[in-house]
Amino acid sequence: MKKKLLLTWIILLGLMITQAQVFTIVTGTVTDEATGEGVPGHEVYIEADSLYFSAVLTNESGFYTDTIVTNQVAQMVYIATLDLCTFQYQDTVVFSPPQGAVVVADFEICTDSIVGSDCQAAFYSFPDSLNAYLIQFVDQSTPAEAID
Repeated sequence: MKKKLLLTWIILLGLMITQAQVFTIVTGTVTDEATGEGVPGHEVYIEADSLYFSAVLTNESGFYTDTIVTNQVAQMVYIATLDLCTFQYQDTVVFSPPQGAVVVADFEICTDSIVGSDCQAAFYSFPDSLNAYLIQFVDQSTPAEAID
């Protein structure tokens, strides 16, 4: 019985050693293109192959950091953040970063988006005449004006 228990522990220890953790540090800043100041509380998305996904927020200075921990070296690290004026993602792709690498991805985005009080979202819906399980939506939102 003791031999089986000892053998089980040796096998488990061997599995733990062979599946060592691999890490990559991702860091950078998100700044406002108009002022050059850091953008606080802005989301940055980080993905490593299909092994890891995270969304982190910038701090009050626009700085963010994250540590990717996986069981194998990532072939691709993708970092992206949303530009608030164009509503398109700015991104950085790093191919085959070495184990323990520090990947720096800085972004300069526009933060002067639309005036929230002028934007009115509205729609109405009705059942489709040919399929009762299908609902049609009609957009009646009022256009928003850009901030000058």
